[in-house]
Amino acid sequence: MSTTTFSFDKKTDQSIETLKKDFHLKTKSEVIRKALALLYLARTMKGEDDLITIGDGKNQKKTVFLR
Repeated sequence: MSTTTFSFDKKTDQSIETLKKDFHLKTKSEVIRKALALLYLARTMKGEDDLITIGDGKNQKKTVFLR
Protein backbone atom coordinates (compact mmCIF):
# COMPACT_ATOMS: atom_id res chain seq x y z
CA MET A 1 0.00 0.00 0.00
CA SER A 2 1.36 3.40 -0.92
CA THR A 3 1.41 6.32 1.47
CA THR A 4 0.41 9.84 0.51
CA THR A 5 0.79 12.87 2.71
CA PHE A 6 -1.68 15.75 2.69
CA SER A 7 -1.48 19.18 4.27
CA PHE A 8 -4.73 20.62 5.61
CA ASP A 9 -5.49 24.12 6.78
CA LYS A 10 -6.35 24.55 10.45
CA LYS A 11 -10.14 24.64 9.94
CA THR A 12 -10.13 21.44 7.84
CA ASP A 13 -7.87 19.68 10.33
CA GLN A 14 -10.22 20.64 13.18
CA SER A 15 -13.21 19.33 11.21
CA ILE A 16 -11.45 16.03 10.56
CA GLU A 17 -10.56 15.69 14.24
CA THR A 18 -14.16 16.42 15.26
CA LEU A 19 -15.51 13.82 12.84
CA LYS A 20 -12.90 11.33 14.03
CA LYS A 21 -14.18 11.69 17.61
CA ASP A 22 -17.87 11.80 16.65
CA PHE A 23 -17.65 8.57 14.65
CA HIS A 24 -15.18 6.83 17.00
CA LEU A 25 -12.54 6.47 14.30
CA LYS A 26 -8.86 5.92 15.02
CA THR A 27 -7.20 7.78 12.17
CA LYS A 28 -7.68 10.73 9.86
CA SER A 29 -7.43 8.29 6.98
CA GLU A 30 -10.58 6.55 8.17
CA VAL A 31 -12.40 9.90 8.18
CA ILE A 32 -11.25 10.66 4.64
CA ARG A 33 -12.25 7.16 3.43
CA LYS A 34 -15.75 7.54 4.87
CA ALA A 35 -16.09 11.04 3.42
CA LEU A 36 -15.05 9.79 -0.01
CA ALA A 37 -17.50 6.87 0.19
CA LEU A 38 -20.32 9.25 1.10
CA LEU A 39 -19.40 11.64 -1.71
CA TYR A 40 -19.31 8.73 -4.18
CA LEU A 41 -22.74 7.58 -2.99
CA ALA A 42 -24.12 11.12 -3.33
CA ARG A 43 -22.73 11.37 -6.86
CA THR A 44 -24.33 8.10 -7.91
CA MET A 45 -27.71 8.98 -6.36
CA LYS A 46 -28.06 12.61 -7.46
CA GLY A 47 -30.79 13.66 -9.84
CA GLU A 48 -30.41 15.40 -13.18
CA ASP A 49 -30.58 18.72 -11.30
CA ASP A 50 -27.47 17.72 -9.26
CA LEU A 51 -29.53 17.72 -6.05
CA ILE A 52 -29.64 15.03 -3.38
CA THR A 53 -32.00 14.99 -0.40
CA ILE A 54 -30.97 13.44 2.90
CA GLY A 55 -33.58 12.61 5.53
CA ASP A 56 -33.47 11.37 9.10
CA GLY A 57 -36.70 9.36 9.09
CA LYS A 58 -38.51 11.99 11.16
CA ASN A 59 -39.57 14.26 8.31
CA GLN A 60 -36.36 16.27 8.69
CA LYS A 61 -34.80 16.69 5.26
CA LYS A 62 -31.90 18.61 3.80
CA THR A 63 -31.29 19.09 0.10
CA VAL A 64 -27.70 19.51 -1.09
CA PHE A 65 -26.52 20.85 -4.44
CA LEU A 66 -23.59 18.70 -5.59
CA ARG A 67 -21.92 20.90 -8.14
